Amino acid sequence: MREYDIIAIGSGSSMNIIPPLLHKNPKMRAAIIDKDEPGGICLTRGCIPTKMLVYPAELVRIIEHAAIFGIDAPIKKVDFQKVMGRMREHIDPQIESIRKGLSGAKELDYYLNFGV
Repeated sequence: MREYDIIAIGSGSSMNIIPPLLHKNPKMRAAIIDKDEPGGICLTRGCIPTKMLVYPAELVRIIEHAAIFGIDAPIKKVDFQKVMGRMREHIDPQIESIRKGLSGAKELDYYLNFGV
């Protein structure tokens, strides 16, 4: 069984701590464990995706009230697949970059889908 000086559960905000700690203590052994996509909740399912989905909804609400300003702008269709695709096109490259960085890091062991 491998032994570690520090183990981080999740690669979200722990990545604000682990790299500086390893930089200060190069002999330290670290492990990062992710149960699913790397990057933490904020990137994968929380803050960023939510904001990218809420913004189109805000646009719909603005357009719905455009008549107040004398603007006739009916909403003909909301392409939810395109809204979702835009969000995924933004976060997927970031997730992949984090995965690649963690998987290739010599100073730590990265476990993805560990125990799932």
